[in-house]
Amino acid sequence: MQTYLAILLLAPFIAAIGIFYVSRYVLFLVFSLSVLLVGSSVFAYISFESAFILSIPALNPFVVAADAVLLLYFASVGWKNRHKPILALSIVQIVLLGLLESFDAPQGFDILVDRLSVFMFLLINIVGSLILLYTLRYIRDETDDPLRQRLFLSLLSAFLGIMNLLVSTDNLQWLFLFFELTTLASFWLIGFRRNEESLDNARTALWMNQIGGVALLGAALVAKVLMGSIYLSEIVSEGGGYVMLFAAFFSLSALIKGAQIPFSGWLLGAMVAPAPVSAILHSSTMVKIAPYFLLKISPLLALTMLGWIIALIGAVSFLVSAALALREDNFKKILAYSTISLLGLMVLTAALATPLSVLACLLLIVFHGISKALLFMCAGIAEKRYRIKSIESVQGLFQRAPLLSLLVVLGFVSIALPPFGVFFAKWLVYEGGNGAGGVTTVILLLFIAVGSVALTLLYFKTIGRFLTDGAAQREKEDYRYLIPPAILGVLLLVFALFISVAMGGFFRETAADIVLNPVPVWGDKGGIILPFGQIKLWHILAAFFLLGIAPLLAAIFRFKGVDRVMPYTCGERIETDAYSFYFDPAGKIESFANLLSLVLFLLVILAGAFNL
Repeated sequence: MQTYLAILLLAPFIAAIGIFYVSRYVLFLVFSLSVLLVGSSVFAYISFESAFILSIPALNPFVVAADAVLLLYFASVGWKNRHKPILALSIVQIVLLGLLESFDAPQGFDILVDRLSVFMFLLINIVGSLILLYTLRYIRDETDDPLRQRLFLSLLSAFLGIMNLLVSTDNLQWLFLFFELTTLASFWLIGFRRNEESLDNARTALWMNQIGGVALLGAALVAKVLMGSIYLSEIVSEGGGYVMLFAAFFSLSALIKGAQIPFSGWLLGAMVAPAPVSAILHSSTMVKIAPYFLLKISPLLALTMLGWIIALIGAVSFLVSAALALREDNFKKILAYSTISLLGLMVLTAALATPLSVLACLLLIVFHGISKALLFMCAGIAEKRYRIKSIESVQGLFQRAPLLSLLVVLGFVSIALPPFGVFFAKWLVYEGGNGAGGVTTVILLLFIAVGSVALTLLYFKTIGRFLTDGAAQREKEDYRYLIPPAILGVLLLVFALFISVAMGGFFRETAADIVLNPVPVWGDKGGIILPFGQIKLWHILAAFFLLGIAPLLAAIFRFKGVDRVMPYTCGERIETDAYSFYFDPAGKIESFANLLSLVLFLLVILAGAFNL
């Protein structure tokens, strides 16, 4: 384990330096790093027997110094750009960091790699490595400057290392450093194009995530000053009179990093960045900090008012973001809203903290990470190769680029239909909720049901656009672009085909380790058994058959013998209706949802303060 961990924590930074300074070996370094990260994460999972712990007190002064330098840099950004929120939040963080350092706490284990850490290693490094390989081709279409090409690859490589460190640490002061380093990386990557729009959105991402940093420092202060510990595992296992206040601040940092309403603006603005940034930040790595944080403290949230409030915040984001996505036409914006929506579902399932809901959260983390990375890659190909940003412009793309179009369809299907993991995650929540009962549970299930309908409408609206006919000839597709998303597509199909084995083994073991209780899910002869129901192997195989036969039938019988023309409107505006699946609820519900979520955020603090 030690060797694999050393590779995962150090190799990305060594490779980042090499990529930036040694231009002749960029291709070799990226491929070598990808192989090392994938291999080490897989073998770390295979060889995992018990948690790996390590204390490195000698590094604490360097961590504090790095924290201070980072916050001073944020302050300089605020000062230079005359951006008052960034400057003010930087000052608040510096004061809180100084206050935190004025108190002492007993030394514990700075590094703690448990089964959840190993689980996250697999997602971060397998998906992240494929995004790095994809970027080798993408960046050549993004910029002609070799230095900026290497800078971009170096930042992505280092970001994977930061994420590996974040999921490996137990020390809250170390965790704050890695948390804010992800904020720094997102600030640089979102602003990579250096136009005014990119820089504005990068600054928005910076100040919103700084609020999350303030919340995390608040959690660290509560832990160190009031509870006498700075180590997450000790706080969760030992509890204490202030543990719910700690959990409240810690949860707020997760919710903000996870772009939950009303802090979703930073993720929506991040869509102006190059496609690999969207893929690596908003599918497999940075936004997954939210469910990861909540899963780490899930024993504290179970059956508490605080847990229910956090779950309701996730439910609101899930439903409202799904509805708002229906008004969008921009491909990446659609992906952004659906990402916020599914992150809301992850927050909901993690906060409920039951064995079945935690298992559902793990399914969502993996399948969403793979599917959204695939879709953002495809969005980048559509933009760079075919100059398509809007789904209204994709007519005929199926004829021009059938492989790309099929990958897009697979990506959307995998987060909407059986036999893929997102569908089973919702099924687990429904089954668990039906068994739990209660008014709050009914409300949450209602949010999930309506939000799921909105997302399904969204996905099929988008799929329909990609499969429309057009007067276009097939073009040669660039397979260097397509290989990484195609590998992700194969992973989705393999996971779906062997979902029984995965849920009964890989996911179930991780969930049981998190909740410290058995998880009542079993794989049986290719099927899945729950206390409340069962899916047999033939159900899964039938779903695969329908997924294959439905597009074929549509291609054969679609509008056969029908002469179709676009209506001539003499310049008149055509109002949207239910048939077109475009809804614009912004004026009616968006402002209300922001206000409601803000109130719920305040209730999180109150629930923590009153130990509810």
